Formats: sequence, structure tokens, C-alpha cells
Amino acid sequence: MKCKKKLNHIFIIIFLLFLTTIEVHGQGIKFEEWLTWSQVLEKAKQENKYIFVDCFTTWCGPCKAMDRNVYPIEKVGEFFNSKFISVKMQMDKSKSDDSAVKRRYADAQLLEKKFKIFSYPTYLFFSPEGVLVNKDFGLKQPADFIAVGEKALTTDKNYIDPFEEYNHLMADYRSGKKDYTKMLYMINQSQKAMEWEIGEKLTSDYYQYLQSQPKNKLYTKENLTFIASNIQSSQDTFFHLFFINDQKINKILSNSLFVASALDPVIIREEADPLLGSEGSAVNVIPGVVPVAIEEPDWNKLYKIIKTKYNKEYASRNVLNAKIKWYGNYQWWLQWIASSTEKINKFGVDTANELEDVMLGEVAWKIFLQSDDVNQLESAIKWMDGVCTRSRIVPMYPVWDTYANLLHKIGKTQEALTLEEKALEYAKENNDKENIKLFAVIIRTMRANKPTWINYDSLSSKPLVIL
Repeated sequence: MKCKKKLNHIFIIIFLLFLTTIEVHGQGIKFEEWLTWSQVLEKAKQENKYIFVDCFTTWCGPCKAMDRNVYPIEKVGEFFNSKFISVKMQMDKSKSDDSAVKRRYADAQLLEKKFKIFSYPTYLFFSPEGVLVNKDFGLKQPADFIAVGEKALTTDKNYIDPFEEYNHLMADYRSGKKDYTKMLYMINQSQKAMEWEIGEKLTSDYYQYLQSQPKNKLYTKENLTFIASNIQSSQDTFFHLFFINDQKINKILSNSLFVASALDPVIIREEADPLLGSEGSAVNVIPGVVPVAIEEPDWNKLYKIIKTKYNKEYASRNVLNAKIKWYGNYQWWLQWIASSTEKINKFGVDTANELEDVMLGEVAWKIFLQSDDVNQLESAIKWMDGVCTRSRIVPMYPVWDTYANLLHKIGKTQEALTLEEKALEYAKENNDKENIKLFAVIIRTMRANKPTWINYDSLSSKPLVIL
């Protein structure tokens, strides 16, 4: 009897080991959970294997997508498990962290500081000797991710740390050696490294340096772009320089709106905000309910003030800017749409700026939901055609959805369906389950020749954020 029980016990152990083996082979990448960073380095050296570190946070959507759609894939696991010791390094802290994560808190901080990790997920690859050989980031498809790993295996001595020069320059800067020919590069790198405090110091230092330079040395694309992003007051000498030399500066930048985009925020802050109330800040409103006894600012008064200080063009454009800000704060969407459309059509947009495409998409979406004005709808369609042609927003399929819904609203349903079906196809490729469901419902609604702009939010359990 005892012998039989012993055999049963052995059988159970063997069976459990068999199940464990199946699970390991089918689980994709096998991550080391308990080893510290120093232990990982030691193991890699002993086994002559490369190291892959997944730097993630608990709040990162793309990180979770990698966990869900890439790391468990068998082909990914076969490649990484044979070539790498893989480690997941959590870069933030949460209440639900287990002991294994807590054990690596110090290691995570060390890697974050040493290798300038500023976006998630970030992938670090090290040689068996512990030398960084590749660095990448962002959501990947399985085949692309394997390609990143393959690259790491062949770049041992060719990889150049993008922050190597920056680190040397910063060491010199802290010791009092300032190379102003490299200052713009240093400012840019400090922003990438999310070293905000040192970035502010570098910016202030370089801005003061430029103020001491002859004017003819200021007229480079790099210096003018830097100055434009740092003008804070109309009393700034560079504000006056930009205002009186706007055509020359716009020509250098090949952008007719460059100077306006630099000076308009200052004008709004100094001239418009005091008239808008609460310095122009957002107010508490109930969506869809127009506040009682709210008087609009005196737009004519604002126009005269700006015209007197500057000129008619600045006055006309910035009154529209002020209206957009004020109507948006109170959620008076029809007035907001009218002002936004007038400004875009009258003054154009800076198509060199990707954020302008985001703005166009936001206005177009509001027009789709709120407006029945044919001219506004056709304007929005024209803008979205340009946004789609430039294809700079990632992912693009929500933009195609905006464009498609606008086309459907003016009766161009066949064109709309072509775009919406394209959006659905790409949503499927990205495994975007929420938009897959939503786009499928929109397609059925379009095919039934029914409006998609009435109770749009009810088409999905969660409203779609377009841009």
C-alpha cells in the first residue's frame, strides 16, 4: 500500500513537471523574476548570453500591449530565450508591487538615470560583458521586435550612445566650460532626457548669450526657432525684433506664420486675458447648458487695443484667438466652431507643425458632431484631406474615421465607407478592440444610410477620443 502511494506521488510530480515544461515552451519570453541587476550581469557573463531589459511602467498602455500581444508569442520566445537573459524592470512604484518588484527598485532607478530612460516601453540590450549594445522603444509588432533583438546581437562595437556627447558636454558645463556652439544641442538632449531643471538653466543661459550677440548672428533657423519658443513678454527685445522683421524671419524659416505663432500667445496673455475674465482661464460649466447672465467680452474694444499697439492683421487674428479661447471655456461650441473656422480659412495653418494637424482634427470633429452648416462641413473635409495626405499622426485610423464621418454627413457615403473600412482594417492590425467594435458599428450605420452624428457616443460603450 505504501509502495502504491509512493508511486502515485512520483507520478504526480512527474506530471506536474510535464505541465510546467509545456507552459514554459508555450509562454513566449521567459523573464527572470528574482535576480537583481548585479546577479543578471553575473549570469550573463557565466552563460555568455546577451541581456534584454524591458523597462516599463504600470500605467503604460503600449507596455501592456507588449505583454499581451508580443512577449507571449512562441516565435518571440524561442528567439529571445535562446539568445538573451530577459528581465522586466518596473520603472514606477505602485501599491500592488510584489516583493520581486520591490527588490529591484534601486536597480530600476540606476538604469533610468544611467541610460536616460524617458519613454515607455524602453528596451535595453547588453552584451554578455554588460555593455549597452542597443536601445529602442515603443510598441512593436512581433516580427519587428525580433528584428530589434537581432540588431542587438550584431552591434557590439558599432553602437553609439546618443547621450554620450551630451554627458561629456554637461560635465564641462558643470565645471564652468561653456561651448555655446553646442548649447542648442545640449538643450534638445536635456529635454529628451527629461532633465527639466538643467534644461531650464541651459535655456536661460543661451537666451542671455544671444541677447549679447550682434543681430546678424541671430538670423539662423536654429537661433530663430529657439528665440520664438522663449519669448515671454512684449517688453522682451526679441519680441520687438520679431515684430519689425517679421517678413525677413518668415522667409528664413519658409513659414509665413512663424512670427505670428511666436508673438500671438504673448498678445493674448497681455491684452486679451484681462478682458476675458479670470485671466482667460477655464470656468466650471455644465456641458450643454448655457450659463445665465454671462456677457461676452467687448470684442470691438479688444480689436481697437491690439490694432493701436500692433496692426489690423494682429488685431483681427488675435480677436479670433480670444473668441476661440473664451467660447471653448464656456463650451459654446457653435460660436467656437464659427470662430475656429473663420481663423483657419482666413489666416491658414502652419502645416509644418504636426500639432496644427491635431488642432485641425479637433475642430473638424467638433464640426461633425455639432454643425449642420454645409460650408463648415466642407471646410473640415478639406482640412482632413490635408491631414490624411501628410500622414503624420500616429495611429492614422482615428483620423480616417473623422474624415469618413464628415463625408457621410454631407452625403458622400461611398467615399466614407471606403475610408471607414480602411480604418477598421488598421484597427484590427493594431488589435485596438475598442475601435474595432466602434468602426464596425459605424460601417453598419453608414450602410443603412443612417446618421452617425446623432448620439455618437452611444455607438460604443466608451466615446472615441479622436485626437
